[in-house]
Amino acid sequence: MKNTGIKNIIYFFILLFPLFAISQTDTNSVNKLNYRAMKLKRSNPDSSLYYSTKALVLAEQIDFKPGIILANINAGMAQCYRNEFSNSLPYLNKALSVAKVYGDKYYIGESYFYLSQAHRFLANYGLSISSAFSALNMYEQIRHRNGIANSYNGIANVYYDQQNHSKALQFFLRAISLMDSTESDANLSTGYLNLGLVYSELHNYDSAMYFYTRSLAIRERRGNKAAIADVYTNMGVSFSIMGKYPQALDYLFKALKIYEEKNNEYYLGIVYTNIGDVYLQMKNYKEAETWLLKGLSMSEKIEDREGIKTSYATLSNLYSTTKQFEKAFNYNRKFVEIKDSLLNQRNQNQINEIQTRYETDKRDKEIVILNKDKLLRETLIAKQRTITIASIIGVAFLLVFLFFFAVSYRRKQKDNRIITKQKEEVEKQNSIIAMQKREVEEKQKEVMDSINYAQRIQRILLPSEKYIDKHLSRLSKKNDKE
Repeated sequence: MKNTGIKNIIYFFILLFPLFAISQTDTNSVNKLNYRAMKLKRSNPDSSLYYSTKALVLAEQIDFKPGIILANINAGMAQCYRNEFSNSLPYLNKALSVAKVYGDKYYIGESYFYLSQAHRFLANYGLSISSAFSALNMYEQIRHRNGIANSYNGIANVYYDQQNHSKALQFFLRAISLMDSTESDANLSTGYLNLGLVYSELHNYDSAMYFYTRSLAIRERRGNKAAIADVYTNMGVSFSIMGKYPQALDYLFKALKIYEEKNNEYYLGIVYTNIGDVYLQMKNYKEAETWLLKGLSMSEKIEDREGIKTSYATLSNLYSTTKQFEKAFNYNRKFVEIKDSLLNQRNQNQINEIQTRYETDKRDKEIVILNKDKLLRETLIAKQRTITIASIIGVAFLLVFLFFFAVSYRRKQKDNRIITKQKEEVEKQNSIIAMQKREVEEKQKEVMDSINYAQRIQRILLPSEKYIDKHLSRLSKKNDKE
């Protein structure tokens, strides 16, 4: 019986192990797909979107929350690098929503951080910097150094876009102070690149080139062409501002070649416009017009409103310089319109930010209440489970007790029957003995009666002792006389 129970337990775990192994295999598959998506999001965003979507489907099938969060983040960023900025928001908002329910501060921080990047691409600067600070808050709570550094970079980038270069430099320096003590070369190279950008805007070109060179060295060592092209672009812009136009064109065309290989339309628009601006500074107006119109066409194609604004401004400057005042006026009017539109959008974003904060706070409170309810339900379930287990154990003990009681009762009944039978046997033997005793006593009585009867007869037949003595005495006297 005991061996059978042990075998059943072993069989149970043998049956359970494949299920556990399948679950582990599924989560590993999700993690591998997400890793591929993350690696390809910049260099091959289409493949990144494919792998992240595949990871998302599998993660949702097994309800693997970390996998769902990362898959949504990767899909959102892949959409950004595909220049489908608006399409990125549903994925990133979903990642944030799941992360909050999951309750892990690291994943909440990651969701906020990448959401801030998407809003920056969309020129939603209020929402971008708000999300970046929310990410920073999460990372600080868990002391995640890389996360804190990335958040500083995100905040600084927004200040940089808003031409607040002193604020941008402040946060870039905070980020780099943390990155120096980390092992993330990719993050460190980004930090150096950002410092180069700010110092260039502040006209500190020696410092700008120093940090560009350090960033480029790391990226060339890692072999990341897209990242190398970013450094080339910014070095080209700095050389242009410094009036070193041949060096500027050299680096811009290096960047252009890489972006054309990657078919990165967003950065192609930027490089086309920068090349046009360099030719404008060189007074090569024909080449300037060609490249600036290419940049405008690309920015309009992908609806990059910041790129469109820059193209309008530069084209207006070109046509004003070449005394084509009607064209200059038209592009300047378009520039003002889109500038005002972006400004209104930013003001609207501030309103949206307040509304989003309200809705987020409300949602957070609802999540807290839901978590409390969930905890209460789990407590009640655990309590009920405890009661159920205790009841089962009690019933089991009762059944065991009844079993042993029944066995004991049956054994006692059997013993009683044996004792009763033995008692009856003893009584029967006692009856036989008593009967035999009576028979012996009766025979003894008969013998005694016979003896007594013989004695009576004897007494009757034989003379008495006095008679005998009398006669013997008489005979004795007679003999004496003779």
